[in-house]
Parts: sequence; C-alpha cells; structure tokens
Amino acid sequence: MKTITMLSTAIALSLSTQICLAQKDISKTDRAERQQARAEKMMARFDINEDGQITQDEVKSQRTAKFKQTDTDGNGILSFAEFKAFVKKNRKQQKRKANEPDGNSNSEKAENGRGDGENTKQNKRKNKKNRPKFRFKRLDSDKNKQLSLEEFVNIRLFDKFDANEDGVLTVEELIQKRRRRK
Repeated sequence: MKTITMLSTAIALSLSTQICLAQKDISKTDRAERQQARAEKMMARFDINEDGQITQDEVKSQRTAKFKQTDTDGNGILSFAEFKAFVKKNRKQQKRKANEPDGNSNSEKAENGRGDGENTKQNKRKNKKNRPKFRFKRLDSDKNKQLSLEEFVNIRLFDKFDANEDGVLTVEELIQKRRRRK
C-alpha cells in the first residue's frame, strides 16, 4: 500500500513539474514575441530613414513635431490641459489602430493572456486616468507645471535601451531587457 502511494505521488510530482516547465517555456516565448513586437513598433515610429537604426536626431525630430502639434495656443510651452488632450487624442488613435483588421484587437489580447480578467480591466482603467498626470510630472523636470520643448523632447529612450552608449538604437538593443535609468 505504501509503495502504491509513493509511486502515485512520484508520478503526480513528475507530471506537475513537466506542466510547470512547459508553461515557463510558453511564457518565455510570449515575452520574446512581445519584445520583438515592441522593437518593431518603435522602429516603425522613430526610424525615419528606415536604415534599421534609431538616432537621437530622429527621435528629436519626431518629438519636436509632436510638441508643435500639442502646443495648441502656440506659446512654446505645454500646459497640463494641452498635454492631457494630446494623450487622449493619441489613445483614441491607438484604439482605432487596434481595431483595424491587421491590428491587435481586444479579443486577440485576451487570447494571448493579456487583458483578460475583470480585476486587470479595472486596474488598467484606474491607471489610464492617472497616467497623463504621472507622465506630465515626470517630464516636468523644473517642476513649474509647464513643459518646455526641451523637457518634452528629453530622450529617456536612449538611457533605457542604448546598451553600448553610442547614441544609436538597434533592434537587438530594443529587444534586450531595459537598463536601469541613470
């Protein structure tokens, strides 16, 4: 009787270990796919000359153009209201892109294990409300409750991803884990 109990316990442990290892491999694959997708999205957004590298000048030109679009009163400074409107407009554009036939829809995100579960949805809604305020405060380096062009264009992207610190980002650097901020 003891032998049967021990054998069945050993088999159960063996099966559960195999299942855990298989799930770990799947999660690593999902993470790698998300990192690859993020890198491709960033390349599409910032690599203006399509040479497979993102330079600081390319990012600055993109951010400067966004600043000019966002500065609706044309005074060269962004108020929180202008910034919040900019974030809201971008969010709507991203939702439209996500619902396009070739974009990731919400149902696909749920199938991929992201975005499902009521608690997750509530947390996302809560975070979206506070996200513009948090981002604005983070960008406002002089804490004057306004964003200058220099503050808006400040390129933290390179602090996070430029592993060899050459001022150029490659797909490989974007896929690697983020470095800690300086």
